[in-house]
Amino acid sequence: MCNKIDKKNNNNFTLNEEKSVELDINNVNKLDELKNEIDKLNNKINKLKNEINIKKVYFSKLEKKNINLKNENKDLNIRFQAEIENIYKRNQIDIKKIHKFAIEKFAISILPTIDNLHNILNNIKLNNENNSTYEGIDLTLKNFLSNIKKFGIKILDKVNIPFNPEYHQAMSILESSKDENIEDNIVVKIFQNGYIMNGRLLRPAMVQVYKKTNIKK
Repeated sequence: MCNKIDKKNNNNFTLNEEKSVELDINNVNKLDELKNEIDKLNNKINKLKNEINIKKVYFSKLEKKNINLKNENKDLNIRFQAEIENIYKRNQIDIKKIHKFAIEKFAISILPTIDNLHNILNNIKLNNENNSTYEGIDLTLKNFLSNIKKFGIKILDKVNIPFNPEYHQAMSILESSKDENIEDNIVVKIFQNGYIMNGRLLRPAMVQVYKKTNIKK
């Protein structure tokens, strides 16, 4: 009787062992499958990380390009504004020049008329003619000269000033060793008045210049 029971128990134990072994194998297989899944997930994660890093580098380059473009655009705007200001300033200067010198040709054309009035007055003086005629022409000339001065025209008619080749044209030289009070290279006579307009020469003054000579012993 005991033998039968032992055999039965042995058989049950063997069955239990087999089941246990089967369970262990299944667990091992499942673990392997899980490991494979984890490896696959890790591979995917690594790929995603690489893609993210690549995209980071790409976006970093794009950001740098964007910053550079913004800086270039800023520089261009500054240059553009500066150029606009320069153009505006140049235009203002040109407009001022046009206003100043628009009547230059007209001013030059009336100079002979002024010269004629001066000559008439000089002839009246020389011939001792009617004073009323002289006064009338003299008043006309003064009004004429007063009006042209309003347009920036000035007369070069002064004597006893240093000769200036920019405004004077020497027609003759007065050489002398007698007058020690007059300095060398001084304008002593005006043959014809000169004129400037807003600093620009319209016509040089025709003058006589004093020149000292050595005193002979």
